[in-house]
Formats: sequence, C-alpha cells, structure tokens
Amino acid sequence: MLSDGTDLYEDPALYELEHANYRGDLAFYRLVAAQARPPAILELGCGLGRVAFELAAAGYSVTGLELAPEMLAKCERRRLQLPRDVRQRVQLQLGDARHHRDPPARYGAVIAPFNLLQHQDATGLAELLRAARASLVEEGRFACDLFAPLAVDAELDDADFTGLENRPLSRDGGTLLVDRRECYDRASAVLTTLIRHRRLRADGSLAGSEQRTVCRRQWTHDQLSRALAAAGFVAIDCYGDVDLTPYHPAAPRIMLVARRG
Repeated sequence: MLSDGTDLYEDPALYELEHANYRGDLAFYRLVAAQARPPAILELGCGLGRVAFELAAAGYSVTGLELAPEMLAKCERRRLQLPRDVRQRVQLQLGDARHHRDPPARYGAVIAPFNLLQHQDATGLAELLRAARASLVEEGRFACDLFAPLAVDAELDDADFTGLENRPLSRDGGTLLVDRRECYDRASAVLTTLIRHRRLRADGSLAGSEQRTVCRRQWTHDQLSRALAAAGFVAIDCYGDVDLTPYHPAAPRIMLVARRG
C-alpha cells in the first residue's frame, strides 16, 4: 500500500462532501452483481456505503470491508438508517483488503470500486488480488474500476491551485469551494492530488478551510492484466468509462471484470 496520501479518508464528512453525489459506477457494479453466483458480494474499501447500499437495495448480500475506522463508523451509522430488509443484507468489517481472511470460497463476486487499486504499490496489489481470489467461489467474479494513467508532469506549488468547483451546501445554504493541484512522479508512477475545501456561509464569509492529500498509483491496462493473471484470474471484459463503452487506449477509465481461474 502507498505509505501516505490517504488522509482524505480520515475525515468522513469531508469525503462525503467530495463524493456524496457520485453514481457513475453503479451500473457497472450492478452488472457485475448480476453475474454473482451465489449472490453474495465482498466490497473492498466500502467507504461510506455508496456502492454496498445500492447493491443491498437490489437484493444482494454485501460484506463491506473498510480500512479507515472513521469511515466505517459513519458507514455503520448510515446503514442503521436504511430500511430494515436492506440493512440486514449488509455486514461491515474493519480490515485490510490485502490480508482479508473470511472463510475461503464464500463470495460470488469481489469488487474494488472507485480507484481502490490505485492506493496499492506492486506488492500491495499482488496481495490484494490473491486475497480476493481466495474469497471467491470457482468462476467467481472480480471487478475494479480506476482512472486510466495520466500523462502529466507538474510541480507542486502552493500558489497554483486549479480546477475550482463551487458546490451548494444544502445544510446551511452556504457554498463549498473545491480546488486542487496535482503532481505526477514518473519514477514511481504516483499522482499526488492536494484538495482544498473552503466552506462559505450564505453571506459569503469563510466558515472553514481544510486541505487533504490523495496519492494514486497509475496502473496501465497491461499492468493490471498481468497482475490479475499472476493472481490466478482470467480477464473477461474491460470497459473504458462509466457508460460501459469498450476500453481503448485513450479511455478515461479502466473498468475490468475477471473470473477466478
């Protein structure tokens, strides 16, 4: 696992502001879940339950594994607010996806949504994939999605925040200003993103400001394919974006489905 650059996940409220409305990958994971036999799914890095709750509402049994205690605690609070039949289909566990040790051959699908694999170095990726394979039944599915590699080479500069976004804060009528700066290290193939959130009150005054860091290893399609094969998987499908168009070298995302070989 990358040694730093995951402090965004230590602040669930900030993470929720950043990603609460994202639904782009749900069609992909519903497609994968429909292939799961049995209909039991292990989600690696379940975060605040965005994908897990969607699949549980569709009738699947979901185990959500999360490394960050703060994220898991908020996920559990959100689970308790779900309808009874849905929340009973969700189990949450604190743990590391690289060393997960549920009873073997239990799940019909293991999923790693929303760039989870990009938080792993080569050793961590191999460990995660081996653990995922051990959790699957024969012919069980593994699926992941992540950003395709970027050809960037920028300097970190405190004065050079870019990509300003304005988002409404419905809870108090204010505005969340989000801007970021990025640096790509070619030697390690790691993209570091610094995200700054500034909360403005309805009158325009500053209510607070936080800065968080996310580091993501840039994996190519070929690298992921080789890692999956080494872990005992056979690739089935690969899509290039959330609209499920086939993958191509200029695609913005890599959305892979493999089966346990």
